[in-house]
Amino acid sequence: MRKFLFYTSILSLLIACNKEEIPSTIENNLKSENLITFKDYSEYFSTVERVSNMDEQGRIAWEESLGFKSFGTICDEYYYSFDFENLSNFSDFKKEESVNQYFSFREDLSGIHIEPKEMKSKERYIANKDKLFIIGDEAFKLCDSDLISTKIENIEKLKMINNKTDALLSGIFSINSTSWGEKNFKSTFAEKDEKSVQSSNGDYKIKLEIETENYWAFSPTRTLREVEFWITNYKRNIIGVFYVKKAATTYDIYIDTYDTEAPDVYLHLEASAKNHDIGSYNKTEKVFVCDGWTNKYNPKFSTVTATASSYATASLSR
Repeated sequence: MRKFLFYTSILSLLIACNKEEIPSTIENNLKSENLITFKDYSEYFSTVERVSNMDEQGRIAWEESLGFKSFGTICDEYYYSFDFENLSNFSDFKKEESVNQYFSFREDLSGIHIEPKEMKSKERYIANKDKLFIIGDEAFKLCDSDLISTKIENIEKLKMINNKTDALLSGIFSINSTSWGEKNFKSTFAEKDEKSVQSSNGDYKIKLEIETENYWAFSPTRTLREVEFWITNYKRNIIGVFYVKKAATTYDIYIDTYDTEAPDVYLHLEASAKNHDIGSYNKTEKVFVCDGWTNKYNPKFSTVTATASSYATASLSR
């Protein structure tokens, strides 16, 4: 999953955000089509990180204070108001335009899953209804957890792009990069693990995912370390299709990472909550691991004790 850099301390991730903490220029830069413009990357980085750490009520209040409604909020409202439980004709359901606009589908051994569009993307709550936003003189579109960018004069063409393949066929679009030289590249080395557990009656499922990886950034050149976890609750409907369902969830996450090429490089993540009403939740931490970039680093889990419980319990350990 594509990541952009967020220059915040671990402490700032834990502080509640209110309207005054969001840069005031965002209010002044709301343009036509309910579109947010960030004056520079610093404003973008800090805002996305703060908004992504708001609770639902706080985030909606922030959007309303700006007269803005994000793609994420529009998508969530439609998704969580939909009557998945009584969905009976899946074939016709998938043909609906609004369904394909706001829902994603995936399938594994346990069955078909319906999820909110761009569920793991932080930018979903700063992008507008067309999944667009602006940084400086460039326009960005959120597309399948990646960002497609172009000069602002091409924004109408960008609006029509719906996948990376179409973007790559044109010379005016970039994937995860900007003309300002601030590019991000994921290391080829990463470690991840996941566990999905269904309840005893099979009607509910909880999925716990963890991941650690390094990635590179430029201007200035640097390599960073990242650790994430996601918890997602699902309910199975009458035709056996799983959909994301908010559920009171208790979790304890304790993760340490190390590096096979750099013994002094490590990253720790610890988080817990009781009866946290979530559909999906993630947390990210980042640290500098060198002043330049290198592909020698190889991030690994050293200690993992992770448990998440709602209608079922999923655990990962090593």
